[in-house]
Amino acid sequence: MAIVGLILGIVAIGLSWYAGAGSAALALSTGSTALPTILCIAALVLAIVGLILSVSARKSMRAAGKSTGLATAGMVIGIIAVVVCAIFLVGCVLLNGAIAGAVS
Repeated sequence: MAIVGLILGIVAIGLSWYAGAGSAALALSTGSTALPTILCIAALVLAIVGLILSVSARKSMRAAGKSTGLATAGMVIGIIAVVVCAIFLVGCVLLNGAIAGAVS
């Protein structure tokens, strides 16, 4: 579970970065922020699931007396991913408002 949590955190960071940086240019040129917003929400869900899995793995590893390094890394990446996803999601919402204000 620790590896899955770590991988989900990494994927969430990459997906939110793509949604925030890559798709923002597309949103500005087309006037639609649907794709970046959906990608940000998907990345946020992945980040939260990865964080939950990492916390669960850390508890079970600690109870079994095993090393918790990988689970701790998954937790740190998960926390960073949640923060990054939340920032980009707020940016997508603000961009959507700016585009809607400019169109009307």
